[in-house]
Amino acid sequence: MKHLATWLLPLAGVALVFAVFWPGQMSPDSVWQLAMAREGVYLDWHPPIFSALWRPLDRLHPGPAGMLLVEGATLWAGLAIFTSAALGPGLLAGAAGLFVILLPPIFSELGVIWKDVLCAASLLLAAGLLLRADRGRTRAPALVAVAPLWLAMALRYNAPFGALPLCLWAGALIWPKASKWRAAAAGLALCAALAGLAVSTSNLLTRHRMYPVQQVFLHDLAAISLASDENLLPPYLRDRRRLPVTLEQLRALYRPDLADPITFAPGMRTADRDQVGELRRAWLRAVPRNLLPYLRHRLNMARGLFGVGVDPKLPFWIGVTPNDLGVALEPSALRDRVGHELEGLRTTPLFRVWCWLLLLAAALVAARRDRAAIAIGSGGLLVAASSIFLVPAGDLRYSLWPMLAALAVAMLALRRIWPTSSSIGR
Repeated sequence: MKHLATWLLPLAGVALVFAVFWPGQMSPDSVWQLAMAREGVYLDWHPPIFSALWRPLDRLHPGPAGMLLVEGATLWAGLAIFTSAALGPGLLAGAAGLFVILLPPIFSELGVIWKDVLCAASLLLAAGLLLRADRGRTRAPALVAVAPLWLAMALRYNAPFGALPLCLWAGALIWPKASKWRAAAAGLALCAALAGLAVSTSNLLTRHRMYPVQQVFLHDLAAISLASDENLLPPYLRDRRRLPVTLEQLRALYRPDLADPITFAPGMRTADRDQVGELRRAWLRAVPRNLLPYLRHRLNMARGLFGVGVDPKLPFWIGVTPNDLGVALEPSALRDRVGHELEGLRTTPLFRVWCWLLLLAAALVAARRDRAAIAIGSGGLLVAASSIFLVPAGDLRYSLWPMLAALAVAMLALRRIWPTSSSIGR
């Protein structure tokens, strides 16, 4: 019965997500990835593994429903395994899992077909398996955790920052008799191998390269150019005969919290490898010479991303972007009601990532050097820190793993405060 409560309560939360958001909300990114899944032609602007996984699901049941089930099942399994290992199987673990799912910023993200959701859920599943291996003193769950760690790295370019501490923890669990330094070296090797496998998988699936990193380069160069009043874009954009990009155009397009207006302006993106190389070299020249404007630009991005002094830009997504794929939502009074309630909460601390990072830091202190807490919490902080420099927008979805990490570390801190609830065997 204790194990049933551990699994059934969070399952009820996932079922409620499905009831509200079925068959799944889809943003423009989701529509693009479904189109690639149906065509079987994968571009690297979005991780091809996501569309490749979606392709057979869409054939079984056309539309977003299959991927919604995968996202929900992965988060549900990760939560149940983690809470059982952290708090002991039973009502407390089940209630903790249900509480996590019902939190508005988790609940709303789980209803959208996003690679970010599956990535964060995969990291949580890996963390749960590693914690079970740690508490149960058995290597098998740690070996199984390798699969979701690989998937997470294949789904987001900055996922290795979150996976690295988990891989170091896995190294100590898989080779328990090794010295501390050898276990750390094994963990680093595991992380490098999984990252290499993720990159190789993406390259194998990719039909046409679009170089998504260029959106970061373009956004940064625009900010630095405007700050220095000097056009620092590479010659293929700045000096071309037809429609050269001027400072005035950059000024009209630039938004400190969003790269899309510049990236998707006509003629800005390129699929030419040599031109992307020029763009990279221009970025490498400009940033060191204009470090303060660059850091101010990225600080503005961080403010939007973490909700510091500004309202969150995209805290959730309700609905399906108009498309020609035949995907549309039926009217739903329940979904409309939930959307209305979420709108009322969007400016509250629940949707401000800085509050979650503060919780994560406090939970790390309370966990008292627990190695599980350190691995999970440091991964959450590393993802948040890397996002400041790598993400093209201030969407809440980019911070889903730091938020889940904060909740996971808080549970481990609770275990320290209330140790009688922590045994797996009870």
